[in-house]
Amino acid sequence: MNGGMFLKQNSISIDKDSWTVPNDAPNWFKPTDNLVRYGGGDDFDQGSRYFRDSITGICFIYEIQL
Repeated sequence: MNGGMFLKQNSISIDKDSWTVPNDAPNWFKPTDNLVRYGGGDDFDQGSRYFRDSITGICFIYEIQL
């Protein structure tokens, strides 16, 4: 499944709020200006975010379940 299909099937929209990389993020996760951030913006937001590189199409998923 490609990233665009995942976002559409799960009704995930672009997150325009400010977001800070968590302190416990892996060292290799270095967000660039090419990443579009998705998630948040609803009453059930637990902090999960989804990132898609607009050039390569590579997706990163940051999931939180409480």
